[in-house]
Amino acid sequence: MKIIGNDNAKTLFLNINNDDFLANYSNNLQEVPAVEIDLI
Repeated sequence: MKIIGNDNAKTLFLNINNDDFLANYSNNLQEVPAVEIDLI
């Protein structure tokens, strides 16, 4: 599974199925809490 951030940063999770991962969240992903991390 690959996640692409708003700033085009990309994170690749190996051996993670998108459907399995998203099965734990509601149908409205706008309600899912998120964390933003700035690395300097």
